[in-house]
Amino acid sequence: MGVQKRVAVNYINEAAAHKVKSHINSKIYQRAKSSSGFTLIELLVVIIILAVLAAIAIPVFLGQREKAQNSSALSLVREAAMAAQAIYVGVNDYTSVTASDLQAIEPTIPFVDNGQDLVSVIPPGITATVVADADTNTIAFYVESSTTIDIACQSASGDWYGMQLDATGASNNGHVKVKLIDGSASLGW
Repeated sequence: MGVQKRVAVNYINEAAAHKVKSHINSKIYQRAKSSSGFTLIELLVVIIILAVLAAIAIPVFLGQREKAQNSSALSLVREAAMAAQAIYVGVNDYTSVTASDLQAIEPTIPFVDNGQDLVSVIPPGITATVVADADTNTIAFYVESSTTIDIACQSASGDWYGMQLDATGASNNGHVKVKLIDGSASLGW
């Protein structure tokens, strides 16, 4: 009789355990079935977080883009300055320099004669009468005298960068850099 009693007790324990498991499983199933999707507050929190991240990222991206555009213009002006200095070393005179002479030295850059003073140092400024922009790799130049030449280029962001080369080396090792940003000109880059 002891064996039958143990078998009966085991059967009752197993039945009770099965009933508890079934009850827990049904509660979990009902809970999962009743909560479908996200609440409105959860969705709003996610949208706000994304808006804050976008508000931070977009100005940073635009700032980097403008820096890259300005860097392209600066690079063009430097290359053009080296071409102009190479011509001066050969003839010791800027007055005979033409766009084709400059392009013979630096064939990747189209040069355009501005026709009038391009870069002024006092007060600082850039006055371009021709289109010379980094998007088209174009450089404006103007021969001021036998020892002075101006070179300038506009970046895609609208800023101008120029250089006045003085072969006599009277100031700043022979060159003065001028930038024109948002209508305000200053010396140096």
